[in-house]
Order: sequence, then structure tokens, then C-alpha cells
Amino acid sequence: MLENFFNITPSNNALIQNGLPQDLLESFRKLTAGHGEISPTTILVLIPAFNEEGSIQDVISKVPATACGLNTQVLVIDDGSTDNTSRVAKSAGAAVLELPKNLGQGAALKAGYLFGLSNKNAYVAAVDGDGQWDPSDLDQLIAPIVSGDADFAQGSRRLGTTENRDRMRNLGVEFFTRLVSLITNTQVGDTSSGYRAYRSEILGMVRLSQRQYQSSEILISAICNGARLYEHPVKMSVRTAGASKKVSNWKYGIYYFRAVIQTAIRDRYLSHIFKHESA
Repeated sequence: MLENFFNITPSNNALIQNGLPQDLLESFRKLTAGHGEISPTTILVLIPAFNEEGSIQDVISKVPATACGLNTQVLVIDDGSTDNTSRVAKSAGAAVLELPKNLGQGAALKAGYLFGLSNKNAYVAAVDGDGQWDPSDLDQLIAPIVSGDADFAQGSRRLGTTENRDRMRNLGVEFFTRLVSLITNTQVGDTSSGYRAYRSEILGMVRLSQRQYQSSEILISAICNGARLYEHPVKMSVRTAGASKKVSNWKYGIYYFRAVIQTAIRDRYLSHIFKHESA
């Protein structure tokens, strides 16, 4: 019962060691068959997308070809889109991992993380596909990770700027940054950044179960697993194409709060008493 309520799931390393689901392995196979092998020496840049045909090309075009002297490879995770997201992404030069149905952004990103770990990419970045976060400064975001000074980096609108004028949502950002900073005993400036980068060792240790509210989950889980956090000032823009997938502010706040508390209790106090341990 506790395992279900607090989402005690295996670490990503344990999932790979125990064998990934056949449908996910089939998606990996189709990716490789359609695009070719992806070099493990590249920085894998994940872009989760659900019906983002209007913005995905622009996001892909902003990912630099190299960062910190390493080539980048864009991998769009098409989360069961019913529009032309996959076709547009492929035309823009990205590799595309197509999921058979819509699973939610958290599940889509988890599929991308598992691919990166299976492919042995040392560095993995992620940016939302809605165009609100600009990945053109990836070199600066990931530099502390490549140099060995950080394990996890994220763009912070609170250190930079935001075009969002929704007062309730901005208050929510402020509230959750204070809450997560208190819970993790780590100064956090943004708990729902859509622009992040990781050392793959951290991605292997985290436990991920949230289908939608994944930004706080991976942040808290990473810190609880010893990740050194770096935050980079960025500008968060307003969406210019497509439609937001978020629920109303009050529902989002309740669900996000639940995800924060469940993850904090799981990763700080409960994970070690269950059999699903990080490798």
C-alpha cells in the first residue's frame, strides 16, 4: 500500500537491468531503424512533444550543433501526437522516438532518459517542445556538468525573467521554490523549469513515476540522491503556437503539491526500506 501511495518505483538503472517493457524496446528499435544509431558521445537533447507541430521546428532549430566541444543530437519524444509533430520534427533533422499513445510529459521524458541510459550517452538535456524555453545557450547551461562542478543543471526564470503575467501561477512558482528548498535543504530557484541537463549517473539513480508533474519529482529525487545543482538564468516566453496542456491553476497547484510531498517522503525516508534500490 505504501509503495503505491508514495510511488515507490525502481530506479532507472534497476529498470534497465531488470529488462524494459517490450513496447518501449520496440519504440527504441523503430527509432534506430528509421534514424540510424545515435552516437553515445553526443549530448542527447530530449524534446517531449504532444501535438506541437506549430512550435517544434523552432525549438529544434535553436538547439546548437555543439556544446562544450561536443556534438548534440536532438531526440523528439512524440507522446502519441495526432497532428504532424513527428513529420515536422524529422523534416527539421531530429531523431524521433514515437510512443504508441499519449502517456503524459513525465512518461515521455522518462522514455527519453531510459533511451539515453541504454545508449550510454554521458550527458542528457531536456527542453519543452512548446517554445517557451530557449535552448540556444545550452553551452552555458551544461558547462558546469561537463567540467565536473555540477550533476544537474536547470534554467531558472526567477534568476532571469518571465513573460508570464498570470499572478496566481507566478505566486505558485514562488511558493513551491520555497517549499522544495526547505524540504531538500538546498537553495532552489525554480521547481518547474522546462529546460534542464544531467550527468547520466544521476538519471540512473532517480525514481520517476509522475506522468505530468515530473519537474519537481526529478529535481527532488536528484537532490536526494546527492546531485549537485546548478541554476542558469533564462527567459521564459509565452506560448506562441499550440495549446497549453495544463489544467486550471487550482487543480495544478493541488496535484503539484501532492507530487512534491510524495516524492520528498519517498526519496528522503522510504526508498531504502523497499527492495527497489538504485544500482
